[in-house]
Amino acid sequence: MSRIENEVLQAYLEDSLHILTASLEQVENGAVVFYRVVALQLRLLLCDSSRRHNRREDTSLAEQLFPDLALPALAPPHTPLPLAQWLEQPAAAGLTVRQMIRRVCDQDGGAHVDPHPRAGLPDLSPQEVQSAIFRLGQITAQSLRQRLE
Repeated sequence: MSRIENEVLQAYLEDSLHILTASLEQVENGAVVFYRVVALQLRLLLCDSSRRHNRREDTSLAEQLFPDLALPALAPPHTPLPLAQWLEQPAAAGLTVRQMIRRVCDQDGGAHVDPHPRAGLPDLSPQEVQSAIFRLGQITAQSLRQRLE
């Protein structure tokens, strides 16, 4: 990656982290619908992808800038896990972290809307989804802020 590409990605990451932090504050202040914005920023930062030449390519900002990024596990003892492993750990109701983020983004109004209520989010109340995304957002924001310091 060239220096200029790195600088552009760094600026996007910082902007995304700023949006993530502001959205977490909105949720804390009672504007719960901002969990969808949190999920979208998590997707951009941690698990975004694109199809190029018939294959899936990771385009997440954190992966491109910090290939050795580790985040604390959701379950005790909260040992740091490499990003790929962190995304595959259970989040809620049999969904992995990646699945939870992507389903809120792709079906629950983060980036797209599926007209079927609760599509792709089995056995979870709206409050459980909101809470799970909020927690993932907090962990991600804290970890990335530390990394940027």
